[in-house]
Amino acid sequence: MHATIMIRRYPYIVICLIVLFGNLFISCQKQQDVTDMSFTFNVLYVNTTLIYYDIYPQFNGVEYTTFVVSSAELNDKGTRAVIDSVQARIDEDHVYCTGIRMMIEDLQPGTRYYICCYRMDNKRNPIYMLIKHPVTTPIEKANDLTFEIAAEGSNLQILPSNSNDTYYWDYLTPEEADMEYMSNPLYYYYHMISYYETYEIMPHIVSQGPDKEDALLFYPNMEAGDTIIVMAGYYDVETRYAPEPYMWNAVYTDSASFRFVPYERTALD
Repeated sequence: MHATIMIRRYPYIVICLIVLFGNLFISCQKQQDVTDMSFTFNVLYVNTTLIYYDIYPQFNGVEYTTFVVSSAELNDKGTRAVIDSVQARIDEDHVYCTGIRMMIEDLQPGTRYYICCYRMDNKRNPIYMLIKHPVTTPIEKANDLTFEIAAEGSNLQILPSNSNDTYYWDYLTPEEADMEYMSNPLYYYYHMISYYETYEIMPHIVSQGPDKEDALLFYPNMEAGDTIIVMAGYYDVETRYAPEPYMWNAVYTDSASFRFVPYERTALD
């Protein structure tokens, strides 16, 4: 086990998220007169098949929606047709008036996309001004790294298929995912990778070969039946390529150890 793995879970992460999402609960107010420069995009992570980003309106109370569209589709259909297509599909849950964090999946590798948003008027009709930010998904990097997971008492053990490739692994409870990461543990996984990359410490966080960690160090009050979600995935230090991780539910047992079942993603994920 590498010595630096313990820095994964300091409370500043929760504090940062509280600051980031504090405005999400502000109710929508009167429509503001804004320009196309009144939204800020913060791209947290771009993978071969997903884009993970924050979007902030300059003024809370401006109703808008956000989505990702390929450059090819936008060029082919044009701005108005793309907005009309999105507008026809969105529901109440996808109309926002404060900052929001999004993860868009099922994208194509090596493709140019735009993170987009458009505003709505006070009748929720679209205003045909498309605000966009370009992002290109990377080409998939070939790797055959797979994982098995085991337990030795309360120690979680990650067993990669080879000892040459580097990988990142982490875990959290379903309750943490629900409360802090919109019920999607991948938000946590890529948030942490983004955080460590920003501070240039990812080379010290990744593992190589078998690794283990005592889950009770972070969750000392676990009882039989409690679950944590464990994720492990290939990570290339040079290119920062990180495909979607393997995921398991680790269920704490009466014998103070864990049994494992594959994590089944839901529609919320």
